Amino acid sequence: MLVENGTIKVGDRQRELDSVNVGNLKQSILTKGLLHPPVVVKSDTDPDKPYTLVAGFHRLTAMGKLHEEKQAFSYNDAPVPDGMIPVSFLGDLSAADILEAELEENIIRLEIPWQDRARAIAKIHSLRVQENPHHTLSATAHELATKSGDERNERNVRREVRNATILADNL
Repeated sequence: MLVENGTIKVGDRQRELDSVNVGNLKQSILTKGLLHPPVVVKSDTDPDKPYTLVAGFHRLTAMGKLHEEKQAFSYNDAPVPDGMIPVSFLGDLSAADILEAELEENIIRLEIPWQDRARAIAKIHSLRVQENPHHTLSATAHELATKSGDERNERNVRREVRNATILADNL
């Protein structure tokens, strides 16, 4: 479902806005499309903002900035019209249920086990080398560090890529 940008009420959030994360999300949305839309409920408290954000503050902010910058992006392999925001709707929820849903969105996440992370990094590097035989570990590390917002630790990411390519064959 698409709603107009600016029609979603954003109340007090449990998590502060992280501008680095917003920048990373913008880049990800531009290169891969929106993977998971923000979650909203219908609200009748403000006719100008008929929806209330439940989860996805960083995604909503990233899409708003993309619209401001006139940068096109997609969702479900289709272009998102200028000024529109893809959303998922929840049913009628109490105020407590809305806060609980936001909390669950933020804390019920499975951290990827180190073995799966190593396999994924090694596979990404392997595919990059298939695309370009001159692609280096450093290039993969730079790409991953930049996209994760961890550019200051690029040396650590390079070490992680190198270790992942060695470990992946033994996992």
